Formats: sequence, structure tokens, C-alpha cells
Amino acid sequence: MFPTEVSFFPLQCDSSVVASSDNHPSEWFIAAVTVYVWCYPILWMLGLAGFWWFGTFALSITFAAATKFKHFPITLLLVPICILISIPIGILNFGFSNDRILSVVANCFVWFSVAALMAATRMPSYSQRLDQGVMFITLVQGVFIILALVKPPLMASFPLLQQYAPYMPGSSGSFATNQLIYTDWLGQATLRSQGIMGHATWCGAIGVIGGLIALRCPLHAEDVHRITNWSVVFRILTILACGVSLYFSLSRWTIVSLLIGLVVAFSVQCIRRVPSILFFVLALVMLNLVLLLIHWDYFLALLETLNNAREGSYDSRSDIYDTTISLVAQLGLPIIGYGIKPSVEGLVANVATHSTYLGLLFRGGILATLFFVVFLAYTIRQNVKHWGIISITLWVFVAVWSVFEDFDPGHLVPLGLILCRPKD
Repeated sequence: MFPTEVSFFPLQCDSSVVASSDNHPSEWFIAAVTVYVWCYPILWMLGLAGFWWFGTFALSITFAAATKFKHFPITLLLVPICILISIPIGILNFGFSNDRILSVVANCFVWFSVAALMAATRMPSYSQRLDQGVMFITLVQGVFIILALVKPPLMASFPLLQQYAPYMPGSSGSFATNQLIYTDWLGQATLRSQGIMGHATWCGAIGVIGGLIALRCPLHAEDVHRITNWSVVFRILTILACGVSLYFSLSRWTIVSLLIGLVVAFSVQCIRRVPSILFFVLALVMLNLVLLLIHWDYFLALLETLNNAREGSYDSRSDIYDTTISLVAQLGLPIIGYGIKPSVEGLVANVATHSTYLGLLFRGGILATLFFVVFLAYTIRQNVKHWGIISITLWVFVAVWSVFEDFDPGHLVPLGLILCRPKD
């Protein structure tokens, strides 16, 4: 049983609600994680970036023991619990596999660590400490991509353990491969990059998060005088690196998720500050809809042209989704799921991948999916009045991006939720 201090939902961020006696564990925990974030590029160069969340989990366990799970969002804690108790069903249906079990355990480490970080960053100043670390990762990733493009031999030897990547458990091996620049076939030979995130889509997503954070204003007005020329340069370079990562990721859904996040955040700001602007926005939307209907045939032809280059990706994902839904249907009423992700011949990836929500339904059943959705919904409901435009964009981006991408395979995109805070 969890102690009574466990919060069923994450509490509203307020720098005045946390007593000084509660701050010490959060302070050292966030300080340790911040240093660890700055070390991520080094871990990638070694070939150990896929194990980043293992270290974070160790810190999170220590933090949980020190605070007795105080302020932990139990909705997030229940997600990995649902997945773990579903494992026996998966073993009965798909057989036992060490690699599958290790992969599930690694996924659960991510969920637990995110819950710990959400509890520790209730003080806005604590989440602010992680900002520069994420921006640094974005900047380094952009620089590495450019170096791999202009000086390929310079980066060819990294990660140092890349020859052992095929033997690493779960998705950790993908973080130990050098795909800073590679040729993909998207209708024609095209340069692409997975950066230092293990996958091209994850590369673009962490680039977006770093770029958005670089646009964030100081936490308080009195902090403005602390902005130095180097800080401005750092932010500008991070934004440019974000552009590099997003461009070479060639991830359509990452771009769409960003646009949706910006539109939602802008709309919220309009409603919040200048209600009359809302009518202008609605009028503009209606005008575009009319133009869209008038030129519908041209629009369909454009969509078909854009999709032809990525038709293989669409088909392979559809096969994964169809297989996943078919297996979920075999459970009848999937209160809990299978726990593990099996491999099915003919699919380019494991079942239950390329969608966080569908993946949770498969692994943890209706309960796991519901807990995550409730966490997201309650978080935005409690904080939307206090969050600035960057935090709203970050939250919407991660929530929407997760529709067609995985939240917990080991990349750093979950930090996007943790870095939402008031008045940015």
C-alpha cells in the first residue's frame, strides 16, 4: 500500500504550497537528474544512452524512499503496475522470453521515473533547472548531425559500443547505433537522421521540445536581468539545432503534433487574454475551410502526392495496428492486457508499437490506458489557467505525438511533460 501522501492526481503547480521541509529531497533529486541529463550525450558516445532511464530509476527509487511517495501521481504509478500484472497473460499466449521481460521492466522504469519527476518538480524553480540540460542535448544533437553531414569520418567511430548494439536488450540497441546521417528511401534517396535518440522520429521530437524550451521566457520578471549574452546565444543555437533535428528527422507526425500544439496554445491565449481575437481566429478558420471545399480535388491530389513517398511507412504501421487490435479483441473485455510485446512474422516492429495509447491497451488493458488518459486530462485541467503558451504547447505536443508514437521505449520525450510549468 502507498502512504496517504500519495496524490491520486498531480497537484497544481504553486511555488508557495511546498514547505521548506519538503524541498530538500526534491532539490537534491532534481540536481542529480539535471547533471545526469547533461551527461546524456556522453552516454550516447559510449553506446549506453539506451540505459539512461535505468540510472534515473535508481535516483527515483532513492527519492521515493526519502519522501515516502509524497505527492507522487498515483495515476502514473498504476500504469506500470497494470502492465506488470498483465505479464502472466502474455507469457501464456506468446511464451517466455528474457528479452521481452527486460523490455517490459525497462518500460516500467520510465513510468515510475516520470512519476517521481512530476512529484519533484511541483516547485517551478526545480523544473527550470532541467531546461538547460534538455536544451544542451538538443544543441549537441544538432551539432553531431551537422558534423556527420560535413565530416563523416569524425563521427563514424561513435557510439563506441555500436558493434554490440545487436546484443543489447529491448530497444537499447537502437541507441548504440550510428545513424546520425543515413540514406532512406522516401520516394527517392533522402538523407535522414536519428540523432542521438535511437530513432528518427524521436530525434525530431526531442529537438522540438528543446527548441520550445529555448523560447521560454524567464520564470519571474525579476530574473530578466540575469539573462546574459551567452544565454541568448545558447538559446538561439538551440533553436537552430531544433530546426536541424526536425528537418533531418523527416517525421510528418512530429511536425503535425507541433502545429496542433501551437494552434491549441495560441487559441487558449486568445481566449484567456483577448476574447475578441477568438472571433477573428474562427473567421480565419472558416475562410480556410471554404477555400478547402472549393479546391477539394486539388487538396486530395496534394495529399496523395505527399503520402506516396511515405506509403511504405503507412502500410507497415497499419499492419501493426491491425494485428494489435486483433490480439486485443481476443481478450474479450481487456481490463488488463498481455504485458509484453510479441514479435509477429511479417511486421517491421513488435506488436503494440507506434502508438502509446494502443500500446497501453495491449500491454496493460483498459485500466492502464485509462490511468494515463486521466493523468493527462487532469493535469491540463488543473494547470491550464497557470501555464504559459510554451507549457501548453509542450503538453499538447507530447499528448498528440503519443497517438502514433511510443512514450516509454527509452527516449527523452517524456521530459516534455515534466517541463511544463506556470508563467513561462
